[in-house]
Amino acid sequence: MLMYQMLEADEWLITRNCVELIRTLPNLVRDNVRVEDIAKMDGDDTADAARYGLKSRQSRVSAENAPYEQRLAARVTSSDRTIRAIQARKAQIAEHYHGSPIHFARRLR
Repeated sequence: MLMYQMLEADEWLITRNCVELIRTLPNLVRDNVRVEDIAKMDGDDTADAARYGLKSRQSRVSAENAPYEQRLAARVTSSDRTIRAIQARKAQIAEHYHGSPIHFARRLR
């Protein structure tokens, strides 16, 4: 369902070089028991991989759009005051570095 909804809403684009996915998608059948999954068949690995990627992206994007205080509160889970303080500080540091660019070490010649 998610794949088709995203395609219809132009939120997901499948490029021409995704040959296996393009070949596989039209042949998929929804699983009767697990509605968000497809019925198992030969060659469904590419569709499963695409679905996992879309689901992980969807949950990451919705978590990133949450307010700062809510993201911090989600990381502070202990009832112990000391552990809560440590978790809160770690969450603040992680939030600070989350928006920073990643620098890769330069190769020495």
